[in-house]
Amino acid sequence: MKKVFKLLKKEIDYAEIGGAPLIGIKGCAIVSHGKSNPKAIKNAIFQAIRYVDTGVNEHIEARLATKD
Repeated sequence: MKKVFKLLKKEIDYAEIGGAPLIGIKGCAIVSHGKSNPKAIKNAIFQAIRYVDTGVNEHIEARLATKD
């Protein structure tokens, strides 16, 4: 049971996630928790890199353009 809870804690730990993308802007903004530690900031930076590399904004714009 301990292993399950340890994995769950890692899944929902804000420091592991880093932050959440702020959708609706032209660019990439990751919003982090107010008491983020260095690990959370590092993960937020990596999340922002992945966000840009995968072209999230471009995908959203393309989908919205086809919804007209």
